[in-house]
Amino acid sequence: MSAEPTEAGRPNYRAWLVGPMVFMALVVVVRFVVELAGAPETSSRLLSSTAAVLLVAIYLGAVGPLYGVRRSIQLVLPGVALAAWQQIWVGLFTLISGAFELSRSHFASPQDYGNWAHLGRHLLAHMLAIIPFSVVALLVMATMFLLWRWPVTVAPGAVLGALVIVRFFTEALGMALRLRCCFAPSILAGFRRATALRATADYWCRRW
Repeated sequence: MSAEPTEAGRPNYRAWLVGPMVFMALVVVVRFVVELAGAPETSSRLLSSTAAVLLVAIYLGAVGPLYGVRRSIQLVLPGVALAAWQQIWVGLFTLISGAFELSRSHFASPQDYGNWAHLGRHLLAHMLAIIPFSVVALLVMATMFLLWRWPVTVAPGAVLGALVIVRFFTEALGMALRLRCCFAPSILAGFRRATALRATADYWCRRW
């Protein structure tokens, strides 16, 4: 798909969003399949759709201007769509897990099995979660979008943002300290400064 804006000057939402939406769906589907296959929870938790939403939000904000996004207000609809898409897929597999009492799946709790009222409240909670998830996704996207005021900061900012998110979730999942340290943002802080300086130097060399 072309990354060029539409003829009316609007962002090319289709080209911008289709890939990330497919990725989000695959994260949820693969986790469900992996759990049913008997993978331990310590491994399947790595396929976190919550972490994926934040990483995709970084990507969408970083590449938005390449698809015709010119104003922050144009991020609102994609932010809501991203959060809703994630929760719809999670809700779908919650319904399947609860209806068929799939104990290996984490999507439904044991209280959901055979209790349609409880399962319904569980699904409603996922739908209500669209609101806070939309706000968080929009904030992340807007932060990356604003970095385009200084284009040399976009790529380093996206890398450091992704490292912070991955580090947070590795800590939340209780992974080994040695592995968590691999995602320490301070390790790449020097790389970020060096990258920005080199990009700035290249820019002025081209101008002269």
